Amino acid sequence: LPQNTEIPTPKPTITPSIIPEIKQESTSKVKALNIGETAIGTNFKITVNGVRSADRIDYIDNIYGPPAVATEGKQYFIIDLTLENISPESQYASVDTEVIDEEGYSYSQEFYGFVALEDKALKSGEIPQSMKRRGEIPYLIPKDAKNLKFLYKLDLLGKEMAIFNIS
Repeated sequence: LPQNTEIPTPKPTITPSIIPEIKQESTSKVKALNIGETAIGTNFKITVNGVRSADRIDYIDNIYGPPAVATEGKQYFIIDLTLENISPESQYASVDTEVIDEEGYSYSQEFYGFVALEDKALKSGEIPQSMKRRGEIPYLIPKDAKNLKFLYKLDLLGKEMAIFNIS
């Protein structure tokens, strides 16, 4: 080859790739269940057995402290529920819950009410295969709140959720 002669470098050819369009359509419809009905998820069944309201939570001989007393204009909504592990292995059940009213305000579990419930309080933890756990969860909610809904995340990622009408 003579000096100063360039050898052409082949240019890569670009072939356009075809990327299929992915559509995600939600086929699930959110339906709020009623007290006594059961929601079924991948690993758990959840049933709201009942709901009661109270101005104070005071169990006899409460070793954990004084009774929980609702502040002015509020009341405790105490939800009694049962979780059942329907998976083939032990599952961790979180008590990641909330109550939402018709205006969209959200209420979390109330600590002092939880402590006052003592052994009746539903606690997070492992539930062995085919076993159930029952307990109560207290919320401090304004007395004038209406159309309350109880939301329970059936999995740790929050992809499955049960919704119950509680008022």
